[in-house]
Amino acid sequence: MGISRTSLYVCEEGHHNCLQTILGPIWYLLRHMLTMFVYIIVFGNIAKIPTDGIPSTLFYMTGIIIWNYFNESVSQTSDTFFRIPICLRRCIFQDW
Repeated sequence: MGISRTSLYVCEEGHHNCLQTILGPIWYLLRHMLTMFVYIIVFGNIAKIPTDGIPSTLFYMTGIIIWNYFNESVSQTSDTFFRIPICLRRCIFQDW
């Protein structure tokens, strides 16, 4: 027959956008690969930043993974204060 409509829907948990095409998961991986290649060109070839013997793909992908983890952690933490404002109302700030 063909691929059913429901099998084409992919939704990322914890993210605001749902990827609703078959290209969604591919784009999710491809954008990180494209970012890595841009970093290799800019920082490796143009700026000539040394990686101390570590392969440049591994070096830049590690940086991207660490940055994305930090970015997502801060974003989700700050979203908590906007989604649940009662958390801030119950805090007691001392006068200095």
